[in-house]
Amino acid sequence: MWLWDGLSGGQDFSPFNSWSDYQVFEHKDQVPLSLWYDSQVVVERFLPEIENDLYHLRMCILFGDYKSCRRFSSTSPLVKATSSNQIVQIKPHPITETWRKKFKLDYGKLDYVIHQGQPVLIDVNKTIGSSDVFQKSMTSKELATRRRDRAAAIESFF
Repeated sequence: MWLWDGLSGGQDFSPFNSWSDYQVFEHKDQVPLSLWYDSQVVVERFLPEIENDLYHLRMCILFGDYKSCRRFSSTSPLVKATSSNQIVQIKPHPITETWRKKFKLDYGKLDYVIHQGQPVLIDVNKTIGSSDVFQKSMTSKELATRRRDRAAAIESFF
Protein backbone atom coordinates (compact mmCIF):
# COMPACT_ATOMS: atom_id res chain seq x y z
CA MET A 1 0.00 0.00 0.00
CA TRP A 2 1.09 3.56 -0.62
CA LEU A 3 0.42 6.72 1.30
CA TRP A 4 0.67 10.29 0.11
CA ASP A 5 1.09 13.35 2.22
CA GLY A 6 1.16 17.00 1.24
CA LEU A 7 3.62 19.51 2.58
CA SER A 8 2.61 23.12 3.05
CA GLY A 9 5.76 24.53 1.45
CA GLY A 10 3.92 27.42 -0.18
CA GLN A 11 0.99 29.52 0.91
CA ASP A 12 -0.98 28.60 -2.21
CA PHE A 13 -0.69 24.86 -1.60
CA SER A 14 -2.91 23.31 1.04
CA PRO A 15 -4.13 19.83 0.07
CA PHE A 16 -4.85 18.85 3.66
CA ASN A 17 -7.22 20.35 6.14
CA SER A 18 -6.72 17.47 8.58
CA TRP A 19 -5.01 14.10 8.92
CA SER A 20 -8.14 12.46 7.47
CA ASP A 21 -7.28 13.93 4.06
CA TYR A 22 -4.39 11.44 3.65
CA GLN A 23 -4.99 8.69 1.12
CA VAL A 24 -3.86 5.06 1.09
CA PHE A 25 -3.64 3.17 -2.19
CA GLU A 26 -3.38 -0.61 -2.62
CA HIS A 27 -0.59 -0.30 -5.21
CA LYS A 28 1.84 2.41 -6.25
CA ASP A 29 0.36 2.38 -9.78
CA GLN A 30 -2.87 3.77 -8.29
CA VAL A 31 -1.12 6.90 -6.97
CA PRO A 32 -1.98 9.74 -9.36
CA LEU A 33 0.99 10.46 -11.63
CA SER A 34 0.92 14.17 -10.79
CA LEU A 35 1.70 13.39 -7.15
CA TRP A 36 4.97 11.67 -8.04
CA TYR A 37 6.22 14.89 -9.66
CA ASP A 38 4.84 17.39 -7.17
CA SER A 39 7.74 18.72 -5.08
CA GLN A 40 5.34 19.61 -2.27
CA VAL A 41 4.00 16.07 -1.86
CA VAL A 42 5.65 13.08 -0.21
CA VAL A 43 4.64 9.63 -1.43
CA GLU A 44 5.84 6.74 0.68
CA ARG A 45 5.24 3.03 1.05
CA PHE A 46 2.57 2.31 3.63
CA LEU A 47 3.95 -0.19 6.17
CA PRO A 48 1.12 -0.97 8.59
CA GLU A 49 1.13 -2.97 11.78
CA ILE A 50 -1.97 -5.16 11.59
CA GLU A 51 -3.18 -7.61 14.21
CA ASN A 52 -6.68 -9.04 14.73
CA ASP A 53 -7.98 -6.98 11.78
CA LEU A 54 -6.92 -3.73 13.47
CA TYR A 55 -4.23 -1.25 12.50
CA HIS A 56 -1.81 -0.26 15.26
CA LEU A 57 0.52 2.65 16.01
CA ARG A 58 2.96 2.72 18.93
CA MET A 59 3.63 6.07 20.60
CA CYS A 60 6.59 6.27 22.94
CA ILE A 61 6.88 9.35 25.16
CA LEU A 62 10.45 10.16 26.26
CA PHE A 63 11.46 12.45 29.10
CA GLY A 64 14.99 12.06 30.44
CA ASP A 65 15.39 8.36 31.27
CA TYR A 66 11.64 7.90 31.43
CA LYS A 67 9.73 6.06 28.68
CA SER A 68 6.01 5.45 28.40
CA CYS A 69 4.72 3.57 25.40
CA ARG A 70 1.17 2.93 24.30
CA ARG A 71 -0.25 1.02 21.34
CA PHE A 72 -3.23 2.66 19.68
CA SER A 73 -5.58 0.45 17.68
CA SER A 74 -8.05 1.45 14.98
CA THR A 75 -10.12 0.06 12.15
CA SER A 76 -8.75 2.94 10.07
CA PRO A 77 -5.33 2.50 8.42
CA LEU A 78 -4.49 6.05 9.56
CA VAL A 79 -4.22 5.50 13.29
CA LYS A 80 -4.46 8.61 15.46
CA ALA A 81 -5.03 8.87 19.19
CA THR A 82 -8.42 10.47 18.53
CA SER A 83 -9.53 7.68 16.16
CA SER A 84 -8.42 4.77 18.33
CA ASN A 85 -10.75 2.02 19.47
CA GLN A 86 -8.30 0.77 22.07
CA ILE A 87 -5.22 2.13 23.86
CA VAL A 88 -2.93 -0.28 25.68
CA GLN A 89 0.18 0.43 27.76
CA ILE A 90 3.05 -1.65 26.32
CA LYS A 91 6.76 -2.16 26.85
CA PRO A 92 8.77 -0.01 24.41
CA HIS A 93 10.69 -1.91 21.74
CA PRO A 94 14.44 -1.94 22.56
CA ILE A 95 15.21 0.03 19.39
CA THR A 96 13.49 3.08 20.88
CA GLU A 97 16.64 3.66 22.94
CA THR A 98 18.75 3.67 19.74
CA TRP A 99 16.36 6.18 18.16
CA ARG A 100 16.42 8.31 21.31
CA LYS A 101 20.22 8.55 21.12
CA LYS A 102 20.30 9.09 17.35
CA PHE A 103 17.87 12.02 17.51
CA LYS A 104 19.18 13.34 20.86
CA LEU A 105 15.77 13.28 22.51
CA ASP A 106 15.66 14.27 26.15
CA TYR A 107 12.00 15.07 25.63
CA GLY A 108 9.87 13.94 22.73
CA LYS A 109 7.73 11.28 21.13
CA LEU A 110 8.50 8.43 18.76
CA ASP A 111 5.71 7.04 16.59
CA TYR A 112 6.45 3.60 15.18
CA VAL A 113 4.96 0.33 14.01
CA ILE A 114 6.13 -3.26 13.96
CA HIS A 115 5.73 -4.23 10.30
CA GLN A 116 6.35 -7.89 9.51
CA GLY A 117 8.34 -8.25 12.72
CA GLN A 118 10.55 -5.20 12.11
CA PRO A 119 10.26 -1.83 13.90
CA VAL A 120 9.63 1.06 11.50
CA LEU A 121 9.97 4.65 12.72
CA ILE A 122 7.13 6.80 11.41
CA ASP A 123 7.68 10.15 13.11
CA VAL A 124 9.92 11.91 15.63
CA ASN A 125 8.47 14.82 17.61
CA LYS A 126 10.71 17.00 19.74
CA THR A 127 7.78 19.13 20.90
CA ILE A 128 4.72 17.26 22.08
CA GLY A 129 1.45 17.98 23.76
CA SER A 130 -2.03 16.59 24.01
CA SER A 131 -5.00 17.78 22.04
CA ASP A 132 -8.24 18.83 23.70
CA VAL A 133 -10.09 16.41 21.41
CA PHE A 134 -7.98 13.51 22.66
CA GLN A 135 -8.31 14.53 26.31
CA LYS A 136 -12.08 14.90 25.99
CA SER A 137 -12.30 11.36 24.57
CA MET A 138 -10.55 9.86 27.63
CA THR A 139 -12.24 8.75 30.82
CA SER A 140 -11.23 10.57 33.98
CA LYS A 141 -9.29 7.45 35.04
CA GLU A 142 -7.34 7.39 31.73
CA LEU A 143 -6.59 11.11 32.00
CA ALA A 144 -5.42 10.71 35.61
CA THR A 145 -3.14 7.83 34.56
CA ARG A 146 -1.69 9.91 31.75
CA ARG A 147 -1.05 12.82 34.12
CA ARG A 148 0.62 10.50 36.66
CA ASP A 149 2.87 9.17 33.86
CA ARG A 150 3.91 12.69 32.91
CA ALA A 151 4.51 13.62 36.55
CA ALA A 152 6.72 10.52 37.00
CA ALA A 153 8.64 11.52 33.86
CA ILE A 154 9.26 15.03 35.17
CA GLU A 155 10.35 13.65 38.53
CA SER A 156 12.80 11.21 36.92
CA PHE A 157 14.29 14.00 34.81
CA PHE A 158 15.48 16.05 37.81
